[in-house]
Amino acid sequence: MGGARPSCVLCDRCGLHMAVTLFSYQSGDSPLHRLSPLVKFLGLIGVTAVSFIVFPWGFVLSAALVFGAAFFAHIHIAELFRGCLGVLFLSVLAVFSRSFTRSPLEWNTNGFLNGLAFGTGLIASFIGAKLFFFITTMSQLKDELDRVPFPLFRRFSLCLTLMLGFLPRFFEKWEAAELAYKARAGRNGFHKLFVVTPLVVELMIESAVETAVALEIRGA
Repeated sequence: MGGARPSCVLCDRCGLHMAVTLFSYQSGDSPLHRLSPLVKFLGLIGVTAVSFIVFPWGFVLSAALVFGAAFFAHIHIAELFRGCLGVLFLSVLAVFSRSFTRSPLEWNTNGFLNGLAFGTGLIASFIGAKLFFFITTMSQLKDELDRVPFPLFRRFSLCLTLMLGFLPRFFEKWEAAELAYKARAGRNGFHKLFVVTPLVVELMIESAVETAVALEIRGA
């Protein structure tokens, strides 16, 4: 898969080494890897916007673009859907919640179509974001933004890359916590959410504090 190597983290809770590849950068020498990070970021915004605004052809076009780009980047299509159960659940929930009116309780065709448009937009955004992080690092994007000849862009590039960087970090923390939970013979189902969610929140807060301290030390 383009020479991809899964990153490895050590879970503080269970002491196990675990591969984390959900949003990890996958090194490669494809034309998409060498493409300008800014162009790829603008492409992600375009794919997301089209998938939400133009239904259903916007979703079809966005999915086709993402799948085609993944093919040229030597990334398996299945990798784009790995870890998407949460997004699929939100999509189904959005469709279901908008398909019925409350009083009286009856089927709402317009609501169903609106929910379907929103749900498919979520899915297209998810796979588009995964592809973006597979072929782009945040340091590459920041370096590209720093070249823009406007002083304010230096601060903007730092804020943007930090914000985007927390997305893959969240999923990595979630995957690490979930694997640690399974290693301790945890039960599946909603009980897992009540156990894993607080742990991931704690890990993300610790990560944010570490990032803030590092930035303060560097005078950013």
